[in-house]
Amino acid sequence: MMTKTSEHSADYTYVMPHTTSEIQRLRNQHDWIKASMGGKLVFAPIEPDQPMHVLDSATADGFWCLDAAKELPVGSSFVAFDIGDHLFPAPDQITAEIQLVKASVTEPFPGDWTGTFDFVHQRFLFPSLPEHEPALGNLLDAVKPGGWVQFVEVDMLTSAKTEASGERERERQQAPAFTVLRRLASSLLIHPTAADQIAGWVRQYNFEDVTESTYDIAAGMGNPDLVAGVLGRTNMLHVLETFMGYYRSAKEDTLGLSEAAWDALPRELAREMDLYPLTVRINVVTGRRSL
Repeated sequence: MMTKTSEHSADYTYVMPHTTSEIQRLRNQHDWIKASMGGKLVFAPIEPDQPMHVLDSATADGFWCLDAAKELPVGSSFVAFDIGDHLFPAPDQITAEIQLVKASVTEPFPGDWTGTFDFVHQRFLFPSLPEHEPALGNLLDAVKPGGWVQFVEVDMLTSAKTEASGERERERQQAPAFTVLRRLASSLLIHPTAADQIAGWVRQYNFEDVTESTYDIAAGMGNPDLVAGVLGRTNMLHVLETFMGYYRSAKEDTLGLSEAAWDALPRELAREMDLYPLTVRINVVTGRRSL
C-alpha cells in the first residue's frame, strides 16, 4: 500500500517495509486473498490450451507468477517487474519461465513490451497514484490485440456492510478500531476508492468485454475459511500498525484519540476481528484488447 508522500519515485511511495519480513507479509496477503476469492488468481476467460506470455506488474518477489502458473496453460512465460529488485529471489530460486526486471509502472516501458503480452496483471496500485493515466496507459499498451488485462484492487472504505442501510453505524459501534483503520486509509491513500473507477478507465481505451466483480473478504472469524481468516487477521494488524506509524509521523496527531486509545488500537482491532465479520472489498476488472 502507498501513501501521499514520495520516497521510491516521483509518483508514489510504498508504505510497507522493503524487507524479508515484507515478503512473508505479502505471501500471507496473497494466500488470504486467493482463498477468500474462490481459490483463483486468474479471472480473465483465457484459452486453456494456448501458452501465454504474461506481464506481472509490481511483482515483489515474483510469487504471484509462481502460483498463477498453476492456473495458466502449460508452457506460459512471464516477465515480472518491480520498481525495486531487493525482493527478487536468487536466480536458482525462480523458474526459468519467469524473467525478473527492475522497472517502474509509471515510467515508459521498454519498446519491445508494446503490444507483446497475452495477459497483463496488476494488483494493488491505483489508490497510491496521484495520476492514474501513465501507469494505466503503460499496462494497457503492453497487451497485444486480443489479449487480456486484469486489475485487482482493494477498496478499504467500502464493503457490503458499509453500503447497507444502518450497517455503517453498526460497524462504527461494534468495531471502532476497524473504523479508525478505514479513516487512516482515507487519510493516507491518495485515491482510496480508485478501485471503483478502474472498469470505467479501461472502457475508455480500445478494450472490449470489460467486466467487474467485487469480493468482500473477511479478516478474522468472519471468514468461512478459518486459515484464511487467520492470515487476514495478521495482515490487517500489520496494515494498521504501519498506517499508524506513517500517520503519526506525517500528521503528528492521533485522529482525536487519546494516547491510550491510540496505543490500544492494534489490541482492539484484534479483538474486533475475533468477534465480528469485518471485511474489505476487492475489485477485479478484466478486459480484452480489440483485435
